[in-house]
Amino acid sequence: MIRTEWESLVSRGSLYGKRNAPTVVVEFGDYSCGFCRDAQRVLDSLVNRDSIAVVFHYLRREGSDSSAIAAAEASICAAKQDRFVAMHQFLFSSADWRGKPGLDWAVIANRVGVSDTLGFRRCLSDASTLAKIAADSVIARKLGITAIPALFVKERAWEGNADLRAKLADPRR
Repeated sequence: MIRTEWESLVSRGSLYGKRNAPTVVVEFGDYSCGFCRDAQRVLDSLVNRDSIAVVFHYLRREGSDSSAIAAAEASICAAKQDRFVAMHQFLFSSADWRGKPGLDWAVIANRVGVSDTLGFRRCLSDASTLAKIAADSVIARKLGITAIPALFVKERAWEGNADLRAKLADPRR
């Protein structure tokens, strides 16, 4: 991966963790993906120790329902109010939203600390929100991603969830 591509990946996603962490992980995942949820637990533990920062990009899992896309939209809109981390953690830790078309996402946003629910609702209906999700899919295709979670550490790619903690400890593996 060329350095400019790496910098673009890092700048276009939603960041959690300290921007100056020693290692930056770029993750492509889906909020309805069980393997992504498992990976999230490992990533969260490393973020909490200030070992890594994670930049998240949404990539739809084949077979996921429309609630997963709505969840991705909600995370993008929460990020615009500096509540990405809270929404991201809620989406991976709770099943309250899965398989529920027509869910009032502003209620969940309020629960995770989004104060401007009107702005949040406007963001959900803004075409640029879905455009960001589509752009992440285009980037994933260009990178040749075929499975999620897909992780890039120090510009090197891994797909799936095999021994994630060891890979992050030693990115040469």
